[in-house]
Amino acid sequence: MPRKATHFLLRVYVHPELPMGRVTVGIGNSTTVIDACCPAAGCGGGIPPSHGIYRAFRVPPSGELPALTHELRITNIMRPSDEASLCKERGAKFDIASLDGVMAPGR
Repeated sequence: MPRKATHFLLRVYVHPELPMGRVTVGIGNSTTVIDACCPAAGCGGGIPPSHGIYRAFRVPPSGELPALTHELRITNIMRPSDEASLCKERGAKFDIASLDGVMAPGR
């Protein structure tokens, strides 16, 4: 059963060495880019170099959507050939562990 949400949380696997890609997440006229690469030195937060982690990305990154049901469009996008990747290897791998609709308090 569809539920209303004012923003979404995508839990995505990020890694510094695997050939990770990126996606756009479209909601209405809004588009958010999520990149599954983290810097080659490591993903931060005490994660050892050469290790990945699941990280939550907010869509939209800030603000709230109207408290309605929404249709999300998730599209895998390629990096332009002249754009450097944070990953050690270029690629298009993208793993979504979960997608949660969230209703802002008081809505």
